[in-house]
Amino acid sequence: MTLPCAALIGALLGLIFGLPSMRLRGLYLAISTLGLHFVMIYLGGEYEARQSLSTGVMIDPPSIGGWSLTSGRAWYAVLLSFAALALLISVNLKRTRTGRAWRALRERDVVAGALGIDVQRFKLLAFVVSATMTAIAGALFAYFRNFVSIDAFSLYLTVQYVATIIIGGMGSIPGALLGAAFVILFPYAIEALASYLPERFSNTVFALDYAAFGLMMILFLLLEPAGLVGLWRRLRNAVTARRAKSAS
Repeated sequence: MTLPCAALIGALLGLIFGLPSMRLRGLYLAISTLGLHFVMIYLGGEYEARQSLSTGVMIDPPSIGGWSLTSGRAWYAVLLSFAALALLISVNLKRTRTGRAWRALRERDVVAGALGIDVQRFKLLAFVVSATMTAIAGALFAYFRNFVSIDAFSLYLTVQYVATIIIGGMGSIPGALLGAAFVILFPYAIEALASYLPERFSNTVFALDYAAFGLMMILFLLLEPAGLVGLWRRLRNAVTARRAKSAS
């Protein structure tokens, strides 16, 4: 029952916080959602303090009937299935009238409104759908770790999510996949490089991660705004053009 309840609560939060954000655009919208992060961190901290929960909320393994989900292989299969389901839903949403309306809003909401698209309705729907999927992911995250605490949702995690979108490619499902893979593997590359640095620098891996993520976002925004997807498309077109030139 937890996952359906999490989905309903996520949809409700998306509706509540989406309504006052209807008049915001671009950077102001991003700042408002970042402000929501701090509000939720404060509420979570107050809840833990009032309940005297020093390490967070402990959660029993999910169970259906007499079967409990505890093994690593079973968790891998479950999380992979949910990730595939989220990808399938996203791909099919892009093909629907709702997805086409969202793409029009992303390009130019004034033009979308002139074309007969209910701008406010589809903006609010985007909040509700994304909050619902995020709430389900959060419930799975809590079950997987067997506890949940505000310490798990730091500002660094927010930076990682923003980096995923920018580096992978905004408005692109393949970009989201590429960005997620990059963000997950990138800290390991930083740690490997830090091992070759003098000891006084190798002890600041966390700070290096922060700086590297910021630098990568700036470089992609300046040099390749379409992200890894745009870079892949440029390379593919260059290879295709070279092959066509060689064939002629």
